[in-house]
This record gives sequence, structure tokens and C-alpha cells, in this order.
Amino acid sequence: MSTTFPLEPLCAVRGIRLRALESELKQCRERWQLTEQERAAADERLQQAQFKRQDFADRAWTGMFATGQPTALAVERYERHLALLDQHISQRRIELETRERDCAEAQAALDLAATAWRQARNKLNAVDEMKQGWLREMRNRVELREEHSLEELSLRQAHLR
Repeated sequence: MSTTFPLEPLCAVRGIRLRALESELKQCRERWQLTEQERAAADERLQQAQFKRQDFADRAWTGMFATGQPTALAVERYERHLALLDQHISQRRIELETRERDCAEAQAALDLAATAWRQARNKLNAVDEMKQGWLREMRNRVELREEHSLEELSLRQAHLR
């Protein structure tokens, strides 16, 4: 009768797999945190660009009319600068959309890695439970053998008397 658990190699392999998945999960979590920070920074830049445009629009419009009727050149410059600020806002929106996509992809990878880790953990737990059952059975068999040996010894001693 073997004294080592027959599925010990499987335990070892599943343990190695679990550690690899833990490492992958950690990397996915770090990547998600980084992409989330980048998304938040892109959102902040968009908010700043929108605020800058609104601030310029309010100040410049008021300033143009402060000395009377604005010239056509002043209105044209005002509109060109607003268009430039609108283009900047559009670029920031595109950047934010890209960062949101990156963040969603990182979240999906994190979810996938977490699911794989949970499944591997459950499989390792199942084998560990089987091992505990096997160890209990082995202890019971050893105890039973010892009992039988003691009984045989007692019978021999009784026979010899």
C-alpha cells in the first residue's frame, strides 16, 4: 500500500497553476489601476478644456463689448479662437473615449483572470479535500492493522499459556 497520496502530482501542478494565476491576476489589477488613473486624468483634461473654453467665451465676449461695438476683425478672432478651443475639446473627448475603452478592456481582463483564479482555487481545494479524506482513511487502516496485530499477539500469548 502506498504511503503517499496518489494525486500528489496533481496537487503540485494545481498549486503551480494557482500561483501563476495569482501573478497574472496581480498584473491585471495593476494594469486596470493604471488605465483607470489614465482615464481619470483624461477626464480631468477634458473638464479643464471645457472650462477654458467657457471662461474665454465669457471674458472675451464681455471684453469685446466693453468699449462699444466690436470690430469685424475682433469677432473673427474671437470665433477662430473658439473654434480652436472646440477642436482641443474634441481631441480631449477622443482621448477620453480611448482611455475608457482601455479601462474597459483592462476590467474585462481582470474579471477573466479573477474567474480563472477562483476556478483554480476551487479545483485545488477539491483535491485537498480528497487528500484529507485519503489521509483519514490511511490512519484508520493503520489503526485497524495495529488492532489486529494486538489481537493476534494476545491470541498467541493466550495459546502459549
